[in-house]
Amino acid sequence: EKQEPGKFKGKPFCMRDYSYAFNSVRVPLPGKDALVSYPRSTHVIVLVAGHIYHLEVYNHETGEIRSVQEFFNVLTAMKEQALSSNRSGTPPQGMGSLTCGERNQWAAARAELLTHSMKNNLNLRYVEEAICALTLDVDASPKPQSGDMVKCLLGGAHTKPHPVSD
Repeated sequence: EKQEPGKFKGKPFCMRDYSYAFNSVRVPLPGKDALVSYPRSTHVIVLVAGHIYHLEVYNHETGEIRSVQEFFNVLTAMKEQALSSNRSGTPPQGMGSLTCGERNQWAAARAELLTHSMKNNLNLRYVEEAICALTLDVDASPKPQSGDMVKCLLGGAHTKPHPVSD
């Protein structure tokens, strides 16, 4: 099956644009975002049922990429933990809804969030430095030709919030 190239304002993306699809984040600053890349990143974040988890891609004992079975086991455990936590009445905590706001408001809120605790700094660093985000939520599947790549690279992806869990 042949797929049409991603486009913005009628022009196809250059392959260089795709280098920012992974290991990169748009950090909100007053007036303009900063595009920051983390080429040595070794983890992904996993979004499930309102929680965010950190998952190392490599087995640090062997230096090898985790096996498919290891990924399956860890992802299954994350999903079960998130769903169990939500069923027990422990709601996820976090700041995800702030990212859907206007840039200058989000930039100010992000700066304030970072002043409150080292844990906030660590959690935000895990999210921003991730290779990518993997969502296990059933209702989060992208639609073909939906412009998701444009949203990822250029913004405007106003999706539901995903708070950071402990």
